[in-house]
Amino acid sequence: GSTSEDSQSDPPSSTGNGTGDPDDSDAPGDPEEPDLPEEPTTYPLNSNTEGVRILGVRNLASGTQINCDWSCSGIELTVDCKGGDIRFQVSTRENKPAYLRVWLDGEVWEQSSGEVYYRVGGSSEIIMREVPAGTHTVRLLKVTGYTLAQAQILSVQLNGSILPEAPAEKELYIEFVGDSITCGWGTIG
Repeated sequence: GSTSEDSQSDPPSSTGNGTGDPDDSDAPGDPEEPDLPEEPTTYPLNSNTEGVRILGVRNLASGTQINCDWSCSGIELTVDCKGGDIRFQVSTRENKPAYLRVWLDGEVWEQSSGEVYYRVGGSSEIIMREVPAGTHTVRLLKVTGYTLAQAQILSVQLNGSILPEAPAEKELYIEFVGDSITCGWGTIG
């Protein structure tokens, strides 16, 4: 409870000459630490996950995962991030390797090593380390072709939340028609 002693304080020194109590100085205090939850929140990703836009013409979502079988299939979501890591749980069938890329607010996300591709195989985790606090649009796309690996996005974990409204559909799209290299076969050495 509050007492009268708790709610009253001496007025600050008007001269600011440091002759008063050190606690009464005009110096600013330490910056506040961000208020992070004790445990990050994990969101299962599936066809019913609110706020997630599923990308890719032939991309199918089920009740337990989002399938990313074709090139440029994946997800896009807007998050209210309190800072820290964003982690995606991803798997591939038959442990075959697949490559994925992540964008934050339209910019390619680089790993601390400078790599822009995440290689996943079997059960894997894609970690975006030290994402700054704020509202961000995150896009995760498979960049290799269907025959290289069928991938599934299972969940996302972050300090914060997924906003309920998915990012808006784009007004225009570009379709690339070509050969196996166009669809991602052999594009990553």
